[in-house]
Amino acid sequence: MLAVGRAGAVVLDVTDPLSVAGGRFLLQTRDGAGQCTPHDGPADIKLGLGELATIYMGAHRAYELHRANRITELRSGALRNLDAAFATERVPYCGTLF
Repeated sequence: MLAVGRAGAVVLDVTDPLSVAGGRFLLQTRDGAGQCTPHDGPADIKLGLGELATIYMGAHRAYELHRANRITELRSGALRNLDAAFATERVPYCGTLF
């Protein structure tokens, strides 16, 4: 899903109301591959698990969720890095219609 040739890093502080999948994670991308690892340092973006899923599935970009006050940018430029990490040449499509 990651765009080829994009490189960057962003630290996500993910909140989970069920306390199952939340935490702080470092997302690094390079040459179309990504790696996500637990992280103890300061966060660049604060978002909920649902918002992260929305970005991952391609429904909305990070800057759109930020404008809707659903994501908090804690470091200037972090939204741009997060959007770049999930950028694709084609719009993702998920056929989960009921």
